[in-house]
Amino acid sequence: MLEFWARQFRLRDEHTQSNSTPRPQEPITMVVSPIRAVVAAILLVCIASTDAQVAGMMMNLPALVMNAMLRHRQASPLTFEQKKDKAIAFVRKQMEQFAVPGMALTVVFKNKTVLTEGFGTKQFGRLDTPVTSTTQFQIGSVSKTFTALCIAKLVDDGNVQWSDRVKQHLNWTLMDKYAEEHTTLSDLLAMNSVFGTEDSDFSWSMGLYPTEEEAIAALSLFNTTRPLRAGWSYSNINYEILGQVVAAVTNQTWFDYLDAAILKPLGMHDTVPFAAKGSQLSHGHKVCNGNVAGPFDLLSDTIVSPPLSFGPIAAGSIVSTAADMATLTTFLLNKGQGLFKSPSVIGAMTTGHEVIDGVTPELLEFMGYFSYKPAGNVIGAGYGFDFAGNILFGKDYFSKNGATATFMAETAYVPSHQLGVTLLMNAIPMGGDLRATMLTAQIRSYVAGLFLDIPDAELDAMHDQAMDHLLLVIGGQVPACDVHMFDNKPLATPGVTMSSQVRASLVGAYTASNAFYGHATITAQGNDLVLQYGNFSGALYPTKDVSKLLWDSGVYVSPITVQGPGRFVMQGKLSFVRS
Repeated sequence: MLEFWARQFRLRDEHTQSNSTPRPQEPITMVVSPIRAVVAAILLVCIASTDAQVAGMMMNLPALVMNAMLRHRQASPLTFEQKKDKAIAFVRKQMEQFAVPGMALTVVFKNKTVLTEGFGTKQFGRLDTPVTSTTQFQIGSVSKTFTALCIAKLVDDGNVQWSDRVKQHLNWTLMDKYAEEHTTLSDLLAMNSVFGTEDSDFSWSMGLYPTEEEAIAALSLFNTTRPLRAGWSYSNINYEILGQVVAAVTNQTWFDYLDAAILKPLGMHDTVPFAAKGSQLSHGHKVCNGNVAGPFDLLSDTIVSPPLSFGPIAAGSIVSTAADMATLTTFLLNKGQGLFKSPSVIGAMTTGHEVIDGVTPELLEFMGYFSYKPAGNVIGAGYGFDFAGNILFGKDYFSKNGATATFMAETAYVPSHQLGVTLLMNAIPMGGDLRATMLTAQIRSYVAGLFLDIPDAELDAMHDQAMDHLLLVIGGQVPACDVHMFDNKPLATPGVTMSSQVRASLVGAYTASNAFYGHATITAQGNDLVLQYGNFSGALYPTKDVSKLLWDSGVYVSPITVQGPGRFVMQGKLSFVRS
């Protein structure tokens, strides 16, 4: 469904670790591609320097080599066809390294789609289901770009203003009455509302509220902990609210409006609100250390079923293709020409409105932003875009990424060069090698760099350095995979049982401390305990830590912390008390 699914439901406990065998580790190396011209330049400088100067330079040789290399430019720039070939080769290399079943890549450059390519297969293990430019992928939170475009079109048509209060258009209720009265569309678009990271997300994934309308109405029960405009904090619920604003203003669902106002006029006929039956639809997968779980059918497998149980989700349920995303890219780079009256509307979307704090140069390097310099280089959040600023090779830039339970997506734009890159992947890393989590981001920057005339030797060196640094972060040890997911081993820990006293102390009906999260029930079925929450129920398994249980909902394995008789915490922060 959304990015948080990939993080939220990983099995990280002693049971998994004790039943896992780490794979052989790669040596930790710092790779810098040799460039003869750079070495020759350094030698010439040494010849002309004093002994003391040479000694100082030798102490800083790695930095000198890297800096000189980054200033070096190829004598013969790559031809256009060579750039495309390099991009395709890099994608294939990364797919092979991280066992990705399928990807799709599109590049728009100078107002033309110059590359639309499918790689691999829609279903792992099958060679008769190739990915093409019209293969449909879940795009996760890239859906937010489409939701923001709906608001932008309403602004362009004079039906709303960015600064309008939500209350002007949507009859909503919050516990925080100031926020209820004063939250604006801009606050929601730029992630600066009273809602914080992952607020309300778990309730959707468990089907607690069957529709978007009911979920938004239930916000009257949500005990928020942030004041309005406390600063940027990524929260999916902001865009759910925006979807309901679109519905209220247009008297139709947010997607019906999107389809009529933008998708059909642009000819984006393969972009749909959520996964539906069709031969174009890709299956999803999970990958870890060369292992693949799946393929998972988006229409029937429970591990990917939550989006279907909820219906369209303005924050993250859209399905699209590389070909359609190329059309969207051209539309955005041309600032809405042909559909929007004023280019300033798209300009507002792609401008940073809230400063994103706490993003370090190291993290940005891992994310493929190799040239970021903190001094004077502010990263802002756009409307429907994660980043806006000069962070990709110093160029003007905006981007959005997305993830679901089994898919990932990246979009990147450099308006001054009329360049846009979209990458779609039918898998998501789950545990294991942390470098895999940055796969799509690294490919995005590498491909964009080629078309920005960054020499491929430099791109190779920057990519290798980022991956080496990331390996150092995890101590050079690649974590083992989830044996339940990838080896089909049972959740039950051999020799560990739950006492009758513990079972008796947990049975009952529970209410969440934050009323928005509703109710849960634990019942005894023979020697087992079964937890029911939302649309899902499953067994509770004890672990070696008597205060920790694992809930197998049939969709995810979720950690449960027992805080005493009649009290438990789900997902690390959702408290439930026996009624």
